[in-house]
Amino acid sequence: MAVSLYEAGAFTWPQFQAARIARIRTWETSAAVDEPYDDYRLRPAALGDVPAGLCAVSTDEVTTRAQALAPRSPGHDHRDHPGHPH
Repeated sequence: MAVSLYEAGAFTWPQFQAARIARIRTWETSAAVDEPYDDYRLRPAALGDVPAGLCAVSTDEVTTRAQALAPRSPGHDHRDHPGHPH
């Protein structure tokens, strides 16, 4: 997803790298001693930070959308969504 958005011109690669570095630094300073590093959690969070950092969308909008998508069942196929062209 990050590569596709980058290739579409949504952000520069250094902007995404900076967002990932910021997320990793936050994790390093706030993680519990026994909490494992989880790039699969931090990478999407950093990706959400980029448009908010560019003021393309607000942080609240990113959070709201992420919360709306989170409860979807594993294997959810967006092509089954009404209105999606097949």
